[in-house]
Amino acid sequence: MKSKDVFYGVNEFWNGTSYGFIKPDRGGGDVFFHVSELPESQRVSDNLVPANVPEYFAVTPGQVFSFISTSTSSGYVSLGLTGGR
Repeated sequence: MKSKDVFYGVNEFWNGTSYGFIKPDRGGGDVFFHVSELPESQRVSDNLVPANVPEYFAVTPGQVFSFISTSTSSGYVSLGLTGGR
């Protein structure tokens, strides 16, 4: 993967509060993403937020994202996510 290219992939893992990993459609290593990369449309309304989680985002296994990534010494990292194709 080259930096600044847009890719598509599916959510492989989401820890429920702050980070996850996307499996790119084009193959290669999983891409790390932080909650700060999620679009606002993924935010759950305040009345559904668990009491111990200050911000809650709805991310489901297999959910499709488009993303821009870059390679780091630790692997690929998302620079921005959008929901789906």
